[in-house]
Amino acid sequence: MARVWETMKKMATMIGRQQALLLAAVVALAGCGGSAESGPERFPLSGEVRMGGQLVPQGEVQLIPDSSAGNNGPASLAYIRDGQFETEPGKGIVGGEYIVEVSGQVQLEELDQDGSPVTEELFPRYTTKVRFDTPPEMYRIDVPASGTDG
Repeated sequence: MARVWETMKKMATMIGRQQALLLAAVVALAGCGGSAESGPERFPLSGEVRMGGQLVPQGEVQLIPDSSAGNNGPASLAYIRDGQFETEPGKGIVGGEYIVEVSGQVQLEELDQDGSPVTEELFPRYTTKVRFDTPPEMYRIDVPASGTDG
């Protein structure tokens, strides 16, 4: 950073203070943006969600790092479609302990007043803890038939 500052001072004498300040601001902002690759490496995760042996038609899988177990990585979200889920590219998990929250819905035949399909919850939000040492190729979530562990 000292080398950059010295270069900026030399440039200030050559091109004028206002232009040098503008250039310094541009250089500083370019360094603050980060990149898509900053942060810990994230691994894709895909799998299926079943309840009572049947595929869950639609819903969400939230992957929340368990900070109480030392995982301070980023969270991730995947949508369930026809029983399958997959994290978005670059938005997977980092490994370690996670709290996994699953919601499942079924689409009804009727439409709401806006013409959108009406959905109904299949079960209360299901929560479990999982340790991902090395992300598996395929992770299966079995929601108990009751929809809860209790």
